[in-house]
Amino acid sequence: MKKVKFYKEINSLRALSIIAVLIYHSEISLHGIQLTGGYLGVDVFFVISGFLISNLIYQEYSVKNKINFYKFYIKRARRIFPLIIFCVFFTCLIGYFFLLPDQISDLIKSSISQFLFISNYYFYISGNSYFAISDIYRPLLHFWSLSIEEQFYLLFPIFLILLYKFKIQNFKNLIIIFFSLCFIASLTTFFFKTFSFYSISSRCFEFFAGFICMYLKNNFKKNIANFNIPFLDIAGFLILIFCFFAFDKATFHPSFLTLIPILGCILIILFSDYKRAFYKIFTSYPIQIIGLVSFSLYVWHYPIFIFVKNTGIITGRIDLKIYLILILFCLSIFSYIFVEKPFRNSSFISNKLFFISCIVMLLSSFLIFYKISNISNSHHILDKINLSTNINETKANNTTYSIRKCANKKNNFCQITKNPKSKNIIFLGDSMVQQLIPDFINRNLNINLYDLSYTGMIYLKNYERVIENKITAGQTHHKNRIKLINNLEDKTIILFGRYSYIAKNNNEYKKINNASKLKFDQEFIKSINEILNSKIDKLILIYPSPEYKFNVLTRMKQMFVFDKNGEFIKRNEIYKNKNVFINKNKKIVALLNSIKNKNIIRVYPDKFFCNSQNCFTHNQKDLYYADDVHFSQFQIKNLNNEIIDKLSSVGVI
Repeated sequence: MKKVKFYKEINSLRALSIIAVLIYHSEISLHGIQLTGGYLGVDVFFVISGFLISNLIYQEYSVKNKINFYKFYIKRARRIFPLIIFCVFFTCLIGYFFLLPDQISDLIKSSISQFLFISNYYFYISGNSYFAISDIYRPLLHFWSLSIEEQFYLLFPIFLILLYKFKIQNFKNLIIIFFSLCFIASLTTFFFKTFSFYSISSRCFEFFAGFICMYLKNNFKKNIANFNIPFLDIAGFLILIFCFFAFDKATFHPSFLTLIPILGCILIILFSDYKRAFYKIFTSYPIQIIGLVSFSLYVWHYPIFIFVKNTGIITGRIDLKIYLILILFCLSIFSYIFVEKPFRNSSFISNKLFFISCIVMLLSSFLIFYKISNISNSHHILDKINLSTNINETKANNTTYSIRKCANKKNNFCQITKNPKSKNIIFLGDSMVQQLIPDFINRNLNINLYDLSYTGMIYLKNYERVIENKITAGQTHHKNRIKLINNLEDKTIILFGRYSYIAKNNNEYKKINNASKLKFDQEFIKSINEILNSKIDKLILIYPSPEYKFNVLTRMKQMFVFDKNGEFIKRNEIYKNKNVFINKNKKIVALLNSIKNKNIIRVYPDKFFCNSQNCFTHNQKDLYYADDVHFSQFQIKNLNNEIIDKLSSVGVI
């Protein structure tokens, strides 16, 4: 069998893709302009894989009329496994110093799922959208695409054999299959956007686009050469650049829109002409080097970016980000020379030695997993701070209350009942009010408690929360809540939520029937007045609290790692200027203040976080937050003490 051709334009396409991914994940911006679609570099990798793998199989099958599966899979294993195992090993070692226990546990699980080729589905099941802030502490999140590659390697050779066996590999049938796969991806994205992003079923059409390129290049070579329209490869390049800037995290993707960057790839693959100047520039030596080390760059870049980013060292500094990318590039060259190349070379490392090496590296990784999961993760400075956060489950009256089971119910709401004659306390709002409930139950007060909370949604008439085209909290939910409130006697409502977040997040919170005349301000006041008109005893109206754009626990640990003298807490405090907090919530506070009723009791949580100038995340003894917005158990107790004191003063409790 003849040696498979090395395509310089494909290698340069790899370089272009990894550069886009690096710029995207490093969040480099110039005059406010960002590469918001840089994540499409991964989709380009899928097209490239579809072309190269199908070409490899085609060359063998056309000569021998069969495929040596063992040889095929061992080559794939040699290419990806050693580097992945090395990355997992060192990421777990570094993660011990930078991550909290639950994040380390997630790191171990994501590592194991990668070894099983299913990390894409693990990240879907265990996390949020790929673009979610909460996933910033998952240093192996980028491995989702490698699992899809591995699944492709396992399934695609079998698919191609069936394609040839049943003789349906003509161009017309291939186009029908391609657009059918694209339709499936679009449909899946419409109904299940996050699942679609992570699933191989929605990426098959991208791999198949590469296969079609291979088919055309091998079967219609003369036709392509005679299709002498100049600059098609330049057009493909410009299309990709356009998509890198035009797409963003809100784009309907993967779907028929993804056909645009796929077209750019196809034009470059099919119509690159080595005689033209563009080809010589596009395949120049520096770009070829980047293409050669692109796999190492991809594997190492994300954990390094995550660890460095969360120290806060390079926030907003373009020069430092560029230095970091240069360091990453040097690391990747080292990794390519001393890890990738030796393990790919069967004459240097035999198959037997390769298997032994992988087993040893895997066992070493599992030893690291065991060690870091059983050793205390706290730092000596953090030992001085009470890191207790939320209690999500508690027992009262022989009844177990669990936020996980009781929150987000649209009917049959959870309740803790003392006796029919007791006063009724109703918790209404989003996760901000949810966090107060377990501690409230633990007080063992003579009250009946009702959990009417819903994550991400306060009580807001004529508004629905829509996630991935699904209504998670809508009018039926609101009607059931107000119906229960109206049916209860001797009731007090505790209302708390991320009001400003809901007011500003237009992508998630939709007006019913697209009623353009509805305004958030009016509906918000109307909803509270409806609650007040339901013959309640008191309404505890909890005002906004300070929020952060990072997990406070993680940030504290990361900042303490290199604090050898143990003086960090005395010298530094993580805080924000109080005016920032005030300005962000000025509109909501004004709305809350405008509601006048003798039954309203106002509670201001910021008094526990802020002085006259700043709002803090901790004091010398206690931490104030459980994540970026929710409170630690220390502050939950403080807020509940305030609420109970106010209720006691008016005879409710």
